[in-house]
Amino acid sequence: MTSRRRRCGGRARRQSLGRDETARSRVGVGRRVSAVSTQIAAPTFVANGDRDGLFPAIDSAVLANSIPRSRLAIYPDSGHGFLFQHVERFAEDVLRFLSETDTDA
Repeated sequence: MTSRRRRCGGRARRQSLGRDETARSRVGVGRRVSAVSTQIAAPTFVANGDRDGLFPAIDSAVLANSIPRSRLAIYPDSGHGFLFQHVERFAEDVLRFLSETDTDA
């Protein structure tokens, strides 16, 4: 019974966090991410689906623009699980990114 309560409580918490994050993302994600993301020194691959309801694609663009040495990939006609819809393309993009950043080091 305890684990059931934890699961339900966790699920409710995740759902409310999702709504809060979506609401905040529409009201100034740039200010929130830039303080931390500009400190990321490692090459970073940012990927998202163009129909993601949890983390809108525009937020991915803002995030990628704030990280030095980042690359952005937006996958068409897909949501938060874009990598399951575009398995081959995602794998190719990641491998290309890794091979190009390996030579940059």
